[in-house]
Amino acid sequence: EKEYVETSSKPKWTYNASIRKKSSISFGVYYSGIIAQVDPTMKDYAADLPSGPGCNLNDSTEVAWSRGATTTYYLTGKATHHLPVKLGVSFRYDLDERWNLQSGLTYSYLASDISKDSYDTKQKLHYIGIPLQIGYKLGESKRFRSYIAAGFQVEKLVSGKAVTRHSKNKEPQGTFIQNISDKRLLLSILASYGVEYALGKNFSLYAEPGIHYYFKNGNGLQTHYNEQPLDLNLTIGFRFHRK
Repeated sequence: EKEYVETSSKPKWTYNASIRKKSSISFGVYYSGIIAQVDPTMKDYAADLPSGPGCNLNDSTEVAWSRGATTTYYLTGKATHHLPVKLGVSFRYDLDERWNLQSGLTYSYLASDISKDSYDTKQKLHYIGIPLQIGYKLGESKRFRSYIAAGFQVEKLVSGKAVTRHSKNKEPQGTFIQNISDKRLLLSILASYGVEYALGKNFSLYAEPGIHYYFKNGNGLQTHYNEQPLDLNLTIGFRFHRK
């Protein structure tokens, strides 16, 4: 956006500040799901040590159960990790014609089925996260906009529960419910390519295929993130734009 000025000498190009495009803010809602699996979701785990009131390191799983073992990870075996589900709200601030900052709030749900001998556990974990990314616009037309973005995300386990059912000769023997907690933060890095389509003056629909890598934080939890840290995902959502 420049203005041509004629002078008696050679021509000059000057910047006209009055027609500069103002920065804008975009708010969005989205769903993100994994579109490919790098590794199998089944794995045999080594036996863990029981702990809790009245338990000792030599207790079997059955003895630890009868004595009320309370460790979060005492039940181990073969686990099936279901694909995580992620929902989020976001905002994007355009710094200039090309660069922008993105952040927001995410909710993730992770479910796993863990079995060992006559014990079957259904584990459900709920995470809240805050992503921070920097984006770069590749191109734009009347309706379409393409861009890339990269950054990191910090997540915190806010709620977790494991429901274990014990059976013997196919007869139910009891149910044990554990609350799962983790004070450690979960850090990950992400990158994506996005395409945005304008539905109107202030609304648009977008899709972002990308990659997400989760770093292990040492919590020992049997989760999809720990067993398959690299994910290929697809994010779909819509944005509301405000100048």
